[in-house]
Amino acid sequence: MKKCITCKEEKTFENFSLRSNKKYYLSECKICSGKRSNKWYWDNRQKSLDQRKKYYEKNREESLKKGKERYLAKYNEIRKKANERNRTPEQREMARKRSLEWRNRNREVVRERTTKWKRDNPLKSKAHQYVLWALRLNVLQKPLECQVCGLIKKLEAHHKDYAKPLEVLWVCKLCHEYEHHKDDHECSSTS
Repeated sequence: MKKCITCKEEKTFENFSLRSNKKYYLSECKICSGKRSNKWYWDNRQKSLDQRKKYYEKNREESLKKGKERYLAKYNEIRKKANERNRTPEQREMARKRSLEWRNRNREVVRERTTKWKRDNPLKSKAHQYVLWALRLNVLQKPLECQVCGLIKKLEAHHKDYAKPLEVLWVCKLCHEYEHHKDDHECSSTS
């Protein structure tokens, strides 16, 4: 048992964090420490955001690399949580309506973004168009389940090579993100 210096309550050691040397416990319990950190953040929010932005700008490549590594290391855990957190049909409908309202209010922004993306990515744009037409003409058949994880979800077409637009892997959103991160990770490790 240990006594917190802030709330003066005696608590078990599980309620205290270890110091950075991993030998001793902090004098303040996790709850009080969290409250203090939260209060500091909201009192100094802009300063904190500015520091994060400055650090990110200075260490952009390293930050992106670490983010990808964390994502890949926790991929299965992330996928499990996302599957548990599946929204109810009502929540999905509300999100769809909000998205549609935003798109209707900002048609010009959406048009500019789409035009710019198509201009910057002509090969990808053509591949996407081929897949849409192939589906409409029944040249391609979309399976019911993800070809990576086997879950029955809304599927997306993943191109390993955009020069072969009709060679697609039908995957759920999470697996699609993983396929892209995996490809980036392999490219960076070989160079």
